[in-house]
Amino acid sequence: MCHNHIEHRLAVLHNITTVNRRYGAYTKVLRIESFANVVKYIPEEGILVLDNTFPLTLTPHFTMYESTIEIRVRYGETDQMGYLYYGNYPLYYEVGRTDAIRQLGLTYKALEESGVALPVAECNLQYLRPAFYDDLITVKTIIKEMPQSSVIQFHSELYNQHNKLLNKGLTTLVFYDIKERKKVAIPEALRERLAPYFE
Repeated sequence: MCHNHIEHRLAVLHNITTVNRRYGAYTKVLRIESFANVVKYIPEEGILVLDNTFPLTLTPHFTMYESTIEIRVRYGETDQMGYLYYGNYPLYYEVGRTDAIRQLGLTYKALEESGVALPVAECNLQYLRPAFYDDLITVKTIIKEMPQSSVIQFHSELYNQHNKLLNKGLTTLVFYDIKERKKVAIPEALRERLAPYFE
């Protein structure tokens, strides 16, 4: 077995992981689609032992759920300077969260009709660049962890039409039984739809 080839192959693996992290992906393991050249794979250690066959095909496996939606800044949402008013950013977050749930095949309305509401417990924002009237904003909504209790967290990122990051934030919501007036676990319908993204 050639030591240089092993180092080269491991460097490729390292580069793939680095690029994914740079673009916001969270890599749990790497699926091996072509493993004839793999002698041993230890996912918990991140180690590949390879022979000299080339190439090796790897596919990243991401442990998060992500959705996007576009919103055009309306005149009534801006302040006197023509900037998107700072108090409207959480409304954009809400649009993103609502659409993220909808893309899973559920709706906020359906959750509420089942007896579970999602009130906001905390919202933290960072303003990096301004958005202006008529800008086309891409709202990226990310769930980075599978909810394990009554809490769910949505990470929000807002980009303009030039792909510049304008704003980011974290919103924490709780699953709340409307009738019993108490926190509850994540509804099973939502858990089932999120589960494939966190396997």
